Amino acid sequence: MNERLKEALRRKIERHNKFIRLFAVWSGFLIAGMWAGIYFFSRWAILFGRTIAQGTEAEMPKPLGWGFLLFVGIWLAAGWVERKAEPGYLRSNDRSLIEVLLEIALFPPRATFAAFRHLHQRVALAESELEWAATLLNHVGRAGKLPVEAVSDLFPLESDAQRLTETLKTLDLVYIRRVKDEEFLVVADPERLAVFLERGNRFVG
Repeated sequence: MNERLKEALRRKIERHNKFIRLFAVWSGFLIAGMWAGIYFFSRWAILFGRTIAQGTEAEMPKPLGWGFLLFVGIWLAAGWVERKAEPGYLRSNDRSLIEVLLEIALFPPRATFAAFRHLHQRVALAESELEWAATLLNHVGRAGKLPVEAVSDLFPLESDAQRLTETLKTLDLVYIRRVKDEEFLVVADPERLAVFLERGNRFVG
């Protein structure tokens, strides 16, 4: 067991989680500000339209708050459906005008879901799992690349292999490379990890 690698991985996780917390706070402010801006713009647009139609005595409709919440709910539902469908125009540079307009129209719900999805990237490992994760990283680093199918041979349960592989991918320490018809687990920065494995004195995440 490479204890230095284990401790370095622990520090990497701590830095990663600290970034996730800071990002959550910052994105929370931005998302809240975005929806507040949409609400106040909606109020202004409705009042402006009623003023044109009714004159200076126009008033805001009383159920505006509930109507806005209903509209936001429908908007978020549309964004959720789009997110599950994974439309091709989100990955394509060749977009029609309708696709561009749809992407703009669904930007607020997509931004909201993206902020919540980022929170799920927080990493939490028990002490035993941390040791297994360091062992896996050590194996991949020394082998250069490790077949994905072989990862499960290192762990008692296949679910452990999948969880720890996803953890190292979330930390940007490894990634999947496809060679012909086979997938391999590869270290993201082999030179920096190689220095650590050889000297045992540093690991920069």
